[in-house]
Amino acid sequence: MTVFTSFSSPDDKRDVPMYKCGYAQGIALDPARLSWDASGPRPCFWSIWYPSEDAGSTHHVRDCSEDIFDLGSVQPGLRPLAKPMAPVVLLSHGTGGTAESLGWIARRLAERGSLVIAANHHGNTGLEDYRPEGFLCWWERAADLSLLLTHFAGDAQFGHLVCDVRTLTVGYSLGAHTSLSLLGAETSMGQFQEWAQNDPFAANGPKEFPDLVDHIDRLFANSEVFRQSWARHGQSFRDERISSGILLAPPPPVRALTPRSVAGISAPLTIFAAANDTEANPDLFARWLCKQNPDFELTVLPDADHYAFLGPLTEKGETILSSLFAGNPSDDRERLHADVGNAILEHIND
Repeated sequence: MTVFTSFSSPDDKRDVPMYKCGYAQGIALDPARLSWDASGPRPCFWSIWYPSEDAGSTHHVRDCSEDIFDLGSVQPGLRPLAKPMAPVVLLSHGTGGTAESLGWIARRLAERGSLVIAANHHGNTGLEDYRPEGFLCWWERAADLSLLLTHFAGDAQFGHLVCDVRTLTVGYSLGAHTSLSLLGAETSMGQFQEWAQNDPFAANGPKEFPDLVDHIDRLFANSEVFRQSWARHGQSFRDERISSGILLAPPPPVRALTPRSVAGISAPLTIFAAANDTEANPDLFARWLCKQNPDFELTVLPDADHYAFLGPLTEKGETILSSLFAGNPSDDRERLHADVGNAILEHIND
């Protein structure tokens, strides 16, 4: 285990970009799964960040979905690099969040040559109205990213950046469950429910959906889509194309992953946890994962909490979300982002 005792300067030379950063958003449809309201194929909203050598200056772009997170110096419409220069990264947001909340990671990686593919997970993203199914059926998120990896491998504009390169996954909060599932961890809701009986925080639901468990009986009675999803929760969502993973602040749902399957993960995996995290206590979750698989590498960040991993805010974002960052001033978050961003780059380059 590593514990950071100080933060590096945000001006660390490793943060100097090599490429310009392009940015795009779109949607892919999964014909193998229905949307939660059964009105059509499951929508997989995506955002991508990609490297470019286009001439001209980039400019700051705000979160196009909700105008909450400042994405920094990125530009829609740039031409992607002519050949791949770094691994593909699959990015998964936290409970009820958006891909853009992790734009600070995506931009850094794209500037160093990676195509970053991020999902906005149906029913569990700020792009849509929240749905209890999206907050209960965590395993569907892994299938979203596998679908998007296949989608972009066949894409006329970006497919050449996907083929014949390594792919890794980065997951924040609930996205950590997503990343672990992609690496072979398997979910047991019976195991989770047994554990959660003694943990009211986990048993009732997250702050974004505090009455979540009250919806389960209704969904079993009325939703065939939900019943079908729940029936496959114990399946393996391992994607053999993914070679390693990085977890940020793994949360209560990782306790649904069976110890045997976590122990069986052979891919390199690095975990970053926050020492002051009251949403995802490192002792209960990050260290529990490392107990199941001692090969995992854990770094605990001092003087940081759960939301320190979220990106910088716009003025509108400051008005809406400022309470989440009371324990992490913007200067501290910037230093944390520099440290974690550089560590992720080192992981990619290993």
